Amino acid sequence: MQEKDAENYRKIIEQHYEIDELFLYDKAVNINKNTLIKKKNIKIEIEKLICICHNENKIFIYGAGQRGRALGIFLEERTKVHIEYIISDDRCKSEFDVNVHYLSDIVRDKCNCPIFVAVADGEVRINLKNSNINYIDVPNYIFPFIKEYVEMLLR
Repeated sequence: MQEKDAENYRKIIEQHYEIDELFLYDKAVNINKNTLIKKKNIKIEIEKLICICHNENKIFIYGAGQRGRALGIFLEERTKVHIEYIISDDRCKSEFDVNVHYLSDIVRDKCNCPIFVAVADGEVRINLKNSNINYIDVPNYIFPFIKEYVEMLLR
């Protein structure tokens, strides 16, 4: 929708509805604008991740659940980088079907490999910052695309 169209719709809503509905309309327009911007950025964000992988022998993905595994499969299909996974210390390694490392092991070993954060939990980022670990924050908005791609591959 063009800016002009959105403004015209807003004027119509303004004439026929209360301020609460107008607020909801403005909020919906902003959400849709942000979604379109993110959609345009997906390709750029994915290219950044692939570029990092091309310059490394090994990376870690923080998160061995659906998101982390989807990202791992996606990157394995496009690069030659060796991928290992990190989980929080309070998780049980046997829950996962891939080889995983505890965050404390990575901190102790002072690993210099890039760490891609593929979890939604903000506490993970706080733990990494508190441990003085540099990480690459994989934007949440690329995961629906990656998940669809991986599901298509696994069919």
